[in-house]
Amino acid sequence: MKAIKITVSFILVFATAYAIGLGVLFPPIFLFAGGLLLILISDMILSLNLFKGNSAKEKAISTTQNNKNKELILHILYYLGQILIVAFIFYCSIF
Repeated sequence: MKAIKITVSFILVFATAYAIGLGVLFPPIFLFAGGLLLILISDMILSLNLFKGNSAKEKAISTTQNNKNKELILHILYYLGQILIVAFIFYCSIF
């Protein structure tokens, strides 16, 4: 399980860095890079929520409002990332 997490993290970081590098040559790729970066940040927030290693008792005590705020931020980042990637695909299909 740990190898899968490390592999997925490496792929996301590499793809984001690669897209930013390509953005120098082809500026619309910055849309794609921004989308990947937002999805990477949302995955980091999700992994912090799921794998923080606290006991079940501590998780039950945590405030629900704080969790709702984290979920809202997580969804906003993830969907904005998807919108940026779709905007890049749409832009490339037009030109």
